Amino acid sequence: MKVLVAVGLIACLVAVPAFAAICSEPREPPHIPDGATASREDMVTAMAAIKDYSAAVKKYWDCILPGRDTLERAIADRAQANLVAIADKFNTEMYAFKKKNGT
Repeated sequence: MKVLVAVGLIACLVAVPAFAAICSEPREPPHIPDGATASREDMVTAMAAIKDYSAAVKKYWDCILPGRDTLERAIADRAQANLVAIADKFNTEMYAFKKKNGT
């Protein structure tokens, strides 16, 4: 019985690094404000959230890239495409914000 418990404990300890290597898809940033009505603080907050999301997508992509299967790479590609779409939307709203504020 003691041998069985010892073997089980060793198996659990060996499996922990495998769980640590699991990549998790980043969450999208919160809503992007409407540039025509947003305050400067709203735009700055949104920009920071998008920068954080961009870093999380890069970290996710770097985690997925080595030795992952096609499905996982497709999910990472989707996250990258989503980042581009979010950045494009933010840039559009930033243009509207600058136009409204004359900057």
